Amino acid sequence: MTRALLSCKAAKTAAAVNALRSARIPFSGGRRRGGEFLFRVPAGSADRALKALKERGIDCVVLALGGRARLKAALFKNAGTLVACALFIAACLVCSRFVFFTRVSGGDESERALAMQILREYAPTGSLKSKVDLNGVRSALYENMPSLAFVSLKIRGSAVRAELVMQNEAPAPQQSYENIYAAEDGIVEKLTVLSGTACVREGDAVKKGDLLIAGKRVVGTNDKGEEIFESCPAAGTVTARVYVGGRRLLPESRVTAVPTGRSVTFTLLDLCGVVWGKDKGSPFENFVRREEEELFCALPAFSLTRITYEEIKYEVCALTEGDLDACAAQMRAEFAPLIAGARVLDSYNNIKKLDNCYALDIYYEVVREIAEGG
Repeated sequence: MTRALLSCKAAKTAAAVNALRSARIPFSGGRRRGGEFLFRVPAGSADRALKALKERGIDCVVLALGGRARLKAALFKNAGTLVACALFIAACLVCSRFVFFTRVSGGDESERALAMQILREYAPTGSLKSKVDLNGVRSALYENMPSLAFVSLKIRGSAVRAELVMQNEAPAPQQSYENIYAAEDGIVEKLTVLSGTACVREGDAVKKGDLLIAGKRVVGTNDKGEEIFESCPAAGTVTARVYVGGRRLLPESRVTAVPTGRSVTFTLLDLCGVVWGKDKGSPFENFVRREEEELFCALPAFSLTRITYEEIKYEVCALTEGDLDACAAQMRAEFAPLIAGARVLDSYNNIKKLDNCYALDIYYEVVREIAEGG
């Protein structure tokens, strides 16, 4: 039997026992704790016990309930929590049938923007999952994005997610052409003719577009001693010593954007496709805008977007040695793909002070293939 724990003052112990016996209410576990007398009665008789004790002028409190009384008290006390849980479950069940978000990863910014536009066309906000044609989305992506190698499409919660894998390898070049020309200026280091007739020799200086290997070959001579040619594919390799690099002019001073420390932030709540809040724009004349979106829950669809406007001011700063080093490092990074795979013979780095600017020169002397079919 489930029992309730009651307490009254220890001085009223005898009176409490008599009151319970008179009311025919069984009790047990009577003990003293400090200045209190604790005892237990059946949970269903707790209200009768309180009434009987009150009639005798004995103040009594219920310390713990059991059985149905305890369950009723707990339900009444946590009614708000139970209602909230029920509403949350109902919202999850409803949202699980709809699409509210689209997410794209992979590729560059323009490719992600195009993919996002296609996704929103085929899976608009609030559309039923059963109506989203993933095969149609996939076909539209391949049709409108020629450089797309593979796309993974999934529906997770209330979001359609697309992961793009773009082609990053150029197709293999042809091995033979009608003629072979110089792709850039240089001095021929090595010439290998597999088919055709060489038009230059090792050590010759060539300009971009010069004919290196002609698509013809000698098959004999005529009565006048002149060579007779016939057409054939041009094939071969031509490596040359070339120079890669350039000059960049940097002003003595530059205008730099410096944060003032003042900013305002607007928070937008997107709940199941309904946006609460407003982007009121920047109160500053000069500012930088930052936007961060965080998807908190896919079921139900719930995300927050924080838009921050940071005030900036423009200051004129003199060019420092660190700025020159940073610019030189950036130039070397830009030239790195151009000399990848080439044999570097020498490099030249120089910073020269001119009248009102600095001249930054970076050049590489490399040996690489310059043959280009045409």
